[in-house]
Amino acid sequence: MIHIAICDDDIQLCNQLEDYIRKWRKEGRKLEAEVFNTGKEFEKALKERYFDLIFLDIKMPHVDGIEVAEEIRRRDDKVSIMFLTSYMQRAADGYGVAAEAFIQKPIQYNRLKKELDKWYIKHMQVEEPYI
Repeated sequence: MIHIAICDDDIQLCNQLEDYIRKWRKEGRKLEAEVFNTGKEFEKALKERYFDLIFLDIKMPHVDGIEVAEEIRRRDDKVSIMFLTSYMQRAADGYGVAAEAFIQKPIQYNRLKKELDKWYIKHMQVEEPYI
């Protein structure tokens, strides 16, 4: 089971992203996604749960997505983070927290699918041994 977190203050975007992830799940992947609309709410959940993949908005009220990612990295250097942003000029900040990808808003399904497929191949598939 793949555990995915979505953290963005834009509720409509979260709903759209959830729909896109459900569509991607129909390709035979077992996953569950959980939505958080504030960085503080998400930081609290991180103390209680583990996620394989985190979609994280860079610009949120009260706490910056980069700051949240820095806190994640202090505890977990393996979890994958994909930033969601309208501010691509902030993408360079994400390299310091080893971001897996940067997805520009508005999010298009084909772009998201491409990143999810790459992530899945890299992190979740077990390769069969060659004979």
